[in-house]
Amino acid sequence: MTVPEGIAAALRGRHAVVATGIDERLLRAVVGAIPDDGDADANGVGGPDEAVEAPWRVALHPAATGGVADEFVLSARLQGLRETEALDLRVGAATDPAVFSADGTAFAVAGPAPEPTLLSDGEPAAALREAALARVDAAEPFEGLGPSRAGLRGSAREDLSAAFAAELDAAVAGADRLDRRADANVLALSLVVGARTDHLFGDVREWAERAGIAAREQFIAPRDTLVDRGIVKTIKVPGDRGHPHSRLRVAHAGLADCDPSELAEVLAESLADDDRGVADGRGTGDAESDRTPVWRR
Repeated sequence: MTVPEGIAAALRGRHAVVATGIDERLLRAVVGAIPDDGDADANGVGGPDEAVEAPWRVALHPAATGGVADEFVLSARLQGLRETEALDLRVGAATDPAVFSADGTAFAVAGPAPEPTLLSDGEPAAALREAALARVDAAEPFEGLGPSRAGLRGSAREDLSAAFAAELDAAVAGADRLDRRADANVLALSLVVGARTDHLFGDVREWAERAGIAAREQFIAPRDTLVDRGIVKTIKVPGDRGHPHSRLRVAHAGLADCDPSELAEVLAESLADDDRGVADGRGTGDAESDRTPVWRR
């Protein structure tokens, strides 16, 4: 059994867990063990009416903060847990040991990084838990999280449409990862959902900025990538004044026909297929398709 699987199994069903020195891999195990925060409710309910009595308190290793902030699915889940007060997430010191303290037991991750070992102590000394609590108390709150799924649903339903809100929620729920450093990220996914629900490009990116996904300027590069690769197309429509607006439309049959829960997977496969086509000479030949997304610069 791997360490993350062992951690998840050991912590599941426990309360008032305190953890320090947690990297991204261990954090995923922690998230999998915390009771659900209500994000699975696609009807817009943001979680339980009452916060949990004793939130889990977790101090991240400083080296993990960038990866956690960049991975949208994990970030949204963490923010949902934070909003329901099920989780107190902080950034600890680089010297903090990887330790979990739960009711009546403790766990530590030791050994070389490629093959770490999960150690347990059925009767931990009170000093161990006190030390873990002291490290968490001294840690700074982690401010790098984006919006929760519940927050996205509410703002999308208010600013765009119920159809967009439902499709994006299902797409995020069905995604394993949405890393901002990859082409198939939450920015590209939002544009594809906008294309499936007949929205203007400007409306989608303005909503996304208000919702806390990304600044509106960061949507130019993913839009161009999707258009260059024949996944999305834009149609000019007249506006009340000034320049015409661009309406998003799906140009890829697989993305037009798939279930919303499969959108992230189909989008990633579509972009990967196009990359392979460019590599072996089957691409469009358009130099614009090789542009570096803004978040990679």
